[in-house]
Amino acid sequence: MSNIELENDPIPQNSLLILGAGGLGQAVAEIAKISGNFARYAFLDDRIVPGITLDALEHLNQYTTNFTHCVAAFGSNSLRAFYTAKIKELGFQLPVIIHPSAVVSCMAQVAPGTIVRENVVISHEVIVKEGCLLNIGCLIDHNCHIGAFSHIPMGAIVRNGAHISPQSNFKPQEVIEK
Repeated sequence: MSNIELENDPIPQNSLLILGAGGLGQAVAEIAKISGNFARYAFLDDRIVPGITLDALEHLNQYTTNFTHCVAAFGSNSLRAFYTAKIKELGFQLPVIIHPSAVVSCMAQVAPGTIVRENVVISHEVIVKEGCLLNIGCLIDHNCHIGAFSHIPMGAIVRNGAHISPQSNFKPQEVIEK
């Protein structure tokens, strides 16, 4: 559920527009809420649901003065890439969304637009490029490189030193040794 009323409301310092109101979008909203990093959030989605979606995706450009941050919350790698380019073009800040239960090494680099779900572990010297989706419980061992807009699914293990190409997909619980 969106937590927003826009009429005559000045833009808060940190507000999040979530593109996609499906399961992943709802998970991102939950992370935004429990992290306390955003004063408000709302959804754009082509499936308009009263009380949940603010508007359709085609109207993204109309919300640049209402939100400071925007993230593409789609399971599809190509949709995340497409909408992340639009987000950047329109001048929104592109956040990193990290669930509080995730463990991220202080020596890891996680690029903007990436969504890190519950119980993910990112070890030292890991580079996660823009717009990745690191799903529930995946483990990324040391010295790995995760290409932009890739999806590491639930329970997958990325072995040390692996280099994942951009927009890669894997199966849940797969052991990745590339």
